[in-house]
Amino acid sequence: MVAEARVKRIRLEEECRRRQEPPFAVGLGIGKGEDVVVVHPDLISCLPDEILHDIITLLPTRDGARTQAISRRWRPLWCAAPLNLQVDHRGLCGQDRKRVTLVAKILADHPGPARRLAIPWFRLRDRYAKIDGWLRSPALAGLQEIQISYAPDGGPRPLPPSALRFALTLRTAEFCCCDFPAADEEMAAPPSLHLNFPQLKNLTLRSASVSEATLHRLLSGCPALESLRLETNVGVGSLRVSSATLKSISIRVLCYPYRVTDPVMLQELVVEDAPRLERLLLVDPRNGPRTIRVMKAPALETMGMVSDGISELVLGTTVFRVAGSLQQCCNLLSLHLYICWLIIVPNCLSSSFLVRRWLP
Repeated sequence: MVAEARVKRIRLEEECRRRQEPPFAVGLGIGKGEDVVVVHPDLISCLPDEILHDIITLLPTRDGARTQAISRRWRPLWCAAPLNLQVDHRGLCGQDRKRVTLVAKILADHPGPARRLAIPWFRLRDRYAKIDGWLRSPALAGLQEIQISYAPDGGPRPLPPSALRFALTLRTAEFCCCDFPAADEEMAAPPSLHLNFPQLKNLTLRSASVSEATLHRLLSGCPALESLRLETNVGVGSLRVSSATLKSISIRVLCYPYRVTDPVMLQELVVEDAPRLERLLLVDPRNGPRTIRVMKAPALETMGMVSDGISELVLGTTVFRVAGSLQQCCNLLSLHLYICWLIIVPNCLSSSFLVRRWLP
């Protein structure tokens, strides 16, 4: 009976393709004393290939690959859909070694292009060459989102320069617990493309080691950047931001002791010109750049938090200096800001400026 149902299903699919009619899903039902074939339309398979490609791309990697077993209609769709490769227990499997093997197989079987590559909390060990090989795969051409995060183990964690070969197509990038390549380091892309990300909108660097020159060069090469998150990084003492598109800046100044000895942490943040900046967030109430200067940000609406680490705050032409702990006089400072914001408006901020989350 099962064989008969399978034959009938194949016959119906072929007939539907010839007539360009909706295909049918065939299953076995239970009748009175005998098996009954139940036929009902498979409406999802009737969707255009472009929509089915989007559905497959949004699925976890293993589930997307499994759609090939649904029917003949679905068999070629996974290879034609943009690849979503998530290298963890959710995207592939729970065994570390098996994941490494599966990634190599997927990159060999899928012709590309790719939409997303996520390698979270990866144990580097002696696998640097493997990651570099993955990043050079033709299957990752056209990559739009990338996330690379190493598991902290105390040793060197270099980010392969080949990770930057997707500069022209990336829209979201997140690099965590790694050593960012120097600006003058040889990269797996033409020199004209180094640190030039014309479509990048979201950038996150977390627990990364990056030089001040490299970070400034990186930001100057992101003309479409809207969100910048810098958390617990080392190597940058002073950051100057000038962007016509940036809407949100999130800063966290903290260094984990196992990273480096005598780390260079962010001491000064200067927003020189950011006409679309709406949020300047200092997410750690215990630490912060010692000096914060907002010279021109007419759209700024949200700022915070006050921390003990901040000793100087400049908003336009108004300067707040604190000899001791800023927390000890935060009530007075908050009141001063509220009174003075009308004075600051012509020089720096719009009339909608408000310190909404200044007190922790």
